[in-house]
Formats: sequence, structure tokens, C-alpha cells
Amino acid sequence: AYEIVFGDGSSDVCSSDLVIVVTGDGAAVNGSTVTISAAGTYLLSGVLHDGQVLVDADKDAVVRLVLNNLTLQSAESTPLQVLSADKVILILADDSENTITDARPALTGDGGDIAADDLSDSDEDEETQDNADEINAAIYSKEDLTITGSGHLTVVTTFRHGINCKEDRKSVV
Repeated sequence: AYEIVFGDGSSDVCSSDLVIVVTGDGAAVNGSTVTISAAGTYLLSGVLHDGQVLVDADKDAVVRLVLNNLTLQSAESTPLQVLSADKVILILADDSENTITDARPALTGDGGDIAADDLSDSDEDEETQDNADEINAAIYSKEDLTITGSGHLTVVTTFRHGINCKEDRKSVV
């Protein structure tokens, strides 16, 4: 198994004192983003504010993310995003407390939708609308997603959805 630790596991990690330790070859760090690019089991723990875990592996890869007292938050993008893999399995470690927070600003209008009056013809606004419709959750997956384990997972969002999966989503208790 690979290990990804944000900070020392006990203190907050902010962009000014960012410490991300990755053990193994299947993941890489670029700024405050950890990209997982290979099949395998990854143990994630610690606290990261304003960062992201991105899964971008081969289409036949099975990626297991073991959340063990993880706090992950982002105000810029979806905190946990799956772009490519055969399937991703989120495993909540025994007796763990995990929190994933999407702190992006809420969209205007009722129910978090962008109101028609708020849209203009500029390319930037169209791109913003496309991205809001596409990547609209604290946990977002384009691939199969399974959540299992006896630990706890709290998902907080001010943007739109807590969890959004474009393929099959399963919760196994």
C-alpha cells in the first residue's frame, strides 16, 4: 500500500506551510494537489486546507483510497475528484473520522443553480457554467465509485452536491 500524509497528521496544513508526504510511486505532488496515476491501495491521513486529491489512472485501474482521519478542504476546486480509473473504492478506516469540504462559493439562484439572468455571452462565463455543471460536488467521479468501511465520513459543501458520480455509485456498510 502507498501512503499519503498531509502534515504530521495532527496539525493543520495551509498553503504557506504545506507538507505532503507521499510514499510509493503511484502518486505525485504538484503544489497542493496529489495526483494518483496508478492502480493500488493508498492510505490518506492528516489535514489539508485548500488542496485536492485527483485520481487520473488507466481505464482498467482499480484504486482504493483508505481514509484514516483525513480532513480535506478546497475553496478552488472539488477536493476529491476521479477523472479516470475502472473503479475507485473509498474505504473508511475503522474508528476514523473523515471530513471532505467543498468550500467554493455557492452559485447564485434558488437551490444553488445559476440564475438565467446571471449568465452572459462571454466565453469565460460559459466555461464557468460548464465546469459548474460538470464538476459540482465535494466528491466527484466520472467512474464507478464505491464507499465502504466502518469509519465515519462527513461531506460538507457550499457549492452544490456532496457526492456526484457519473457512473455507478455504491455505498456498502
